[in-house]
Amino acid sequence: LREVLATDRRFRRYEMAFMTYGCGFMICDALLPVFAVHRLHMTYDEVANWAHVSFRLAMLGASVPLGWLMDRIGLGALSGLSFAWLALYPLGLTLTNDRFALGAASALYGVGMAGVFLGWTLGPVSLAPTPDRVPQYMAIHQTLVGVRGVLFQGLGMLVYRATGSFSAAFLLAA
Repeated sequence: LREVLATDRRFRRYEMAFMTYGCGFMICDALLPVFAVHRLHMTYDEVANWAHVSFRLAMLGASVPLGWLMDRIGLGALSGLSFAWLALYPLGLTLTNDRFALGAASALYGVGMAGVFLGWTLGPVSLAPTPDRVPQYMAIHQTLVGVRGVLFQGLGMLVYRATGSFSAAFLLAA
């Protein structure tokens, strides 16, 4: 892990970008059920219908067009645009006051994640210097994803508990 990140500048930048985006993603992911139940007074069924269904439909609908865009502008550019787009999600959550707004924010999130998933899946494959190094690059990527998941979901809850404000945590995520 250390050797690859120390010597492969492009892959290191890729991982730094995915860690940065992922920090915000993990903060939002941890807070979404608490936010929807406590601030929006929704049931878990309503959260599933408004947040998760709209997210999945938007992601599905955006996958092919974003795949075409990736073919034209490249994996790095698409990932960067997707990360920038995803800043709209926590900002949208700060403005959310009902299920319709949650559905809209979740749809924005799904569009951005369609691009991220392309970059997440294809990045280690395309950045490995040789085909035999792809498993090593994917293992490094998976490991760092796990680390960010453990650390930043907790940070999101910590910021919310310390401030009593969902907005503070969502602004940090953005």
